[in-house]
Amino acid sequence: MKIISRDRMDNYAKDVVTGAEAGLIRSRVLEEIDQSPTTIERVSVTDEARAREIIRQYDDKNSSLTDATNTYYL
Repeated sequence: MKIISRDRMDNYAKDVVTGAEAGLIRSRVLEEIDQSPTTIERVSVTDEARAREIIRQYDDKNSSLTDATNTYYL
């Protein structure tokens, strides 16, 4: 294991985010969205059904339901 001097520690970061850190980040993002003028567009039943069709059609891809419900795909 390579030893890094303390004065150089600020130049390094882990390549993964722990679950707790990810939760904190999500919480802060949601709080910022709630306090902003952002309008949340709900996914319609029709859009969700179409997204599910897209996922089934392209099952060789690594797409999430979020990806497939994006209006770019619909």
